Amino acid sequence: MTDNRAVTIAALWLSSQTEPPSDVIQVLRSEFKLTAMQACEACKMAQDLRRLGGSRHGA
Repeated sequence: MTDNRAVTIAALWLSSQTEPPSDVIQVLRSEFKLTAMQACEACKMAQDLRRLGGSRHGA
């Protein structure tokens, strides 16, 4: 992984999308200059952020 900030920024962007793109890996690779592995990591991080965001209101 060359730039964890890029992965985090991509994850934040993806978690804010109402309707994620169907070709999400390719979009993340293109828009954020990520490797395929980094794009997958961003997807997982975005999912975690969505999950945390949903439970935050109950805290």
